[in-house]
Amino acid sequence: MSEIRFNKVLVGVDFSPAESALLSCLPELKRWGTDTLVMAHMVPVGYTSISGYGHEADYLKDLEKTAEPLRQAGLTVETLVRDSTHPAKAFAALAGEMDANMILVGSRSHNFLHKLFLGSFATEVLQHSRVPVLIERIEKSAQQTAEACEAVCRQNLDKVLLATDLSREVIEAEQTAIALSEHAGQLNLLTVLNKEFSAEAAKDHLEALKNRLVQRGNTTEILMAAGTPSEVIISEARNDYTLIILGKHGNGRRTETLIGSTAETVCRDAQRPVLVVPSTT
Repeated sequence: MSEIRFNKVLVGVDFSPAESALLSCLPELKRWGTDTLVMAHMVPVGYTSISGYGHEADYLKDLEKTAEPLRQAGLTVETLVRDSTHPAKAFAALAGEMDANMILVGSRSHNFLHKLFLGSFATEVLQHSRVPVLIERIEKSAQQTAEACEAVCRQNLDKVLLATDLSREVIEAEQTAIALSEHAGQLNLLTVLNKEFSAEAAKDHLEALKNRLVQRGNTTEILMAAGTPSEVIISEARNDYTLIILGKHGNGRRTETLIGSTAETVCRDAQRPVLVVPSTT
């Protein structure tokens, strides 16, 4: 497996009123090892209710204004605007085009693209992305988003929850958590018991992961529970976690169903940043 890095991050920008507070959190990504951001705005083509098409130059100017404080914070920032009939799919593809090794998008939005972003954008990005996707929540008002930033994203590696089902498909998520542990505080390991693995096998797997983390200087606890995976993860995340790391099953194989039953539910309901890591197996 190649070295896991987050030096270049593709950021989705939709110009919602709440977003400015969220974007102010982006310098926190330097803690992840990020030095370059690609700020991208997608203009949907073919949606009769959307008036953005034809105003790309204006959007680019707005992106440049957004980028300036981030540059002053020491980040290299590239900006671009793209038109597409399939914005989420095209946005996910940009990661490969721009050599980004992570995507960051908001999971909620309340501007004129509300239904597009809330109903499908983040979900479709998760489905199509071949790189990890960091889902940040955007609340209804700029004030609420600022509070969320202050409480969560400004220290989003302080207390991390890795949720693993022990399968081959989540190896990348486990390796990503180990890579991030260099910059993290406490990193706990959670599995929801299932019929595929005995409790003993689950404990052995988690103990092996814990040993690797302890060797790297992390404080780590093992958590094992029964129940519906998304419900267990969300419940545990309420214990002051600042980030959840999940694996995304499949590479086109039943992806939509699996996202809908686990990662999408957690991204929507956990009220925490969620890093979803795709499988390459």
